[in-house]
This record gives sequence, structure tokens and C-alpha cells, in this order.
Amino acid sequence: MYAGLVSSCISCIEQEKEQGNGRAQRPNASVFKKTRLIDTNGERSVGDAEDEITTLRLARWDTRFWAWLIDFILISLVLNIFSNPFHFFRGIFSWDPLDFLIRSVGFLLYWTVMEGYSGQSFGKMVMNLKVTNRDGSHAGYAGACIQSFGKSFILPFDCLIGWFGMPGKKLRLFNRVSGTIVIKTDYREPEGVRYVREQE
Repeated sequence: MYAGLVSSCISCIEQEKEQGNGRAQRPNASVFKKTRLIDTNGERSVGDAEDEITTLRLARWDTRFWAWLIDFILISLVLNIFSNPFHFFRGIFSWDPLDFLIRSVGFLLYWTVMEGYSGQSFGKMVMNLKVTNRDGSHAGYAGACIQSFGKSFILPFDCLIGWFGMPGKKLRLFNRVSGTIVIKTDYREPEGVRYVREQE
């Protein structure tokens, strides 16, 4: 039995050599295709790979809500200092068209700059979320501006169309339009550094 097995292996090796004649062999090439994972920070694992698979963890809706709420409260407070200083807290929930327009433009600028630069607003930093392109690459200012328009001006419709029109995709309408997604990420130690946390 073992002799037959060895004979089959030798035959397979000879066939591989015959097929390889006439074409250059890649040094250190593996017979089997491997898979490399790319984490949510865009860091690739070490190793040869002919195929690469990007693993991105799409953020949950409730986590995205808390990130949005942090941004909403923070930026509303800042905007109301300038737009409505004498009615500070009441101005946050004002439905006056001019106040709504000022807040919406303020949110659009804030999200475009923050998420266009690093992919993260303050709320997303707290909740460890990040806006990226569909392949996990940097979204840039154009993508950040388009996806931010929906949540700045028409958030209820933006979400409802995403929930019912694209169930299970975890996309708002303007995520789909801009080609962006929101992923879960990690706040890691710098390379070569390890934190030791004391017990509280």
C-alpha cells in the first residue's frame, strides 16, 4: 500500500515538473493558495499569498446610533454658543428653519472634515468606528461629504430607506450612494509598545 502511495506521489511530482517546463517559476512560490486577512485598521498579516481576502466587521446599528448621539450633542452645544447663546439648551431642539439650516450645514462640515481626514468623528473615536470605502480603504473628503449629507439633512429618510430597501446590509441610503461603509475598529497600542493596565 505504502509503495503504491510513494509511486503516486513521485508520478505527481514528475507531472508538475513537466507542466512547469518552458515557464519561469516564481521563487518561494507555494503550491497551495493561501489567504491573507486584512484587519479593520488596514494592517496585513505576514505571509505569501496569491489571493487576498479583506475582513471588515460592519458596525452594528446601535453602536452607530451612540456615536451619532455623541456627535449630535457635542456639535449642537458648540453651534448654539454662536447661533442662540441666550436660549442655549432650547436652541438645540429648535425647529426654526434657519436654526435647522445652520445646524445641518455645521454637521455637514464637521463630518466631512473629520471623517474625510481620518474616517472618524469624535463619536466614532469613542465607539471605535470608522468610515471607509467598500474595500476598507480611506474614504476621502468626497466620499465623506456625500455620506454625511444624508445624516445632516434627512437622517430619518436616509436610515429608513437603508433599513427597508437594503435589509441586512447595514447601509444608509447615502452610504450606498457614496460607496462607503462603517466598520468596527480597534484602538491599539503603537507598534513595539505594550500597555499594562493596573487593576482598578
